[in-house]
Amino acid sequence: MRDDILKSVGKENFVNFYYHIKARSYSDQELHEQFFVGKKESSSYRSICGAYQIFKNGKEIQVLKDILASKRVSQETKDEAQVILDRELLPFEIRIGKKLSRVKHQAKARLKTFGGIAKKAVEEVRAAML
Repeated sequence: MRDDILKSVGKENFVNFYYHIKARSYSDQELHEQFFVGKKESSSYRSICGAYQIFKNGKEIQVLKDILASKRVSQETKDEAQVILDRELLPFEIRIGKKLSRVKHQAKARLKTFGGIAKKAVEEVRAAML
């Protein structure tokens, strides 16, 4: 991702309206009025469009990590970015855990089925030999 997109959004702004942009819960005008008080509409719309682009490109997690590593961001913003990052990554870890559990269960079921088939085949061969 180009750094100028994040610069146009602003690291603090990205953290402050992260969930609003992700959910598209406000119109651009409402975002402007709520988060960009006293700024020109054109610059706030550029920031909002940049934030949408970050999400569209799937770069929001990387941006949060970049914000955490930044030296020019307040500790309060970093703390909030960490909370957001933890919330965003947790569902991924849960999904992976559930998927691994399901795969493990399927493997056990297949092994059990295969074991039963093999046992039955051995019995049939023995019966045929008698």
